[in-house]
Amino acid sequence: MNTKKYLLSALAGLVGFIVASIVLEDFILKSYLERTFYQPIGELIRASAHPEFSTPLPFVGFLVVWILIMAYMYPKGYEGGSPAVEGLRFGVLLGLFQGVPLAISFEFFFGIGLVPVLVQIFRTTLEVATAGLLIGLVNGRK
Repeated sequence: MNTKKYLLSALAGLVGFIVASIVLEDFILKSYLERTFYQPIGELIRASAHPEFSTPLPFVGFLVVWILIMAYMYPKGYEGGSPAVEGLRFGVLLGLFQGVPLAISFEFFFGIGLVPVLVQIFRTTLEVATAGLLIGLVNGRK
């Protein structure tokens, strides 16, 4: 394994994920997510007195591990096509693998409703697909 390429692709994937998250969560979907997702969940978390959910540190750790795993997996499944197409396909697939169970668990635990669940799946898939695209582009053709 080329360690330099691995770390560079992980860094690119992390940056891509963060940029996609900021664009989607802080601009495009901000008011919708606040109204249908963050407020209902935040009220339930405050009511259950779990202050550990207020810090994003566990999420940052999860994100770094997730991106490192993605950067490691990508070359293993590379099928020889365009790096952009292969990376995007990889990212969409992993985004669905992550987004569907995560969004369904939010419905199960917090009862956010079907449309917010679908929006969460879409948002997560786009964020992970962006990371996958950049990981694919950094890895390039073999």
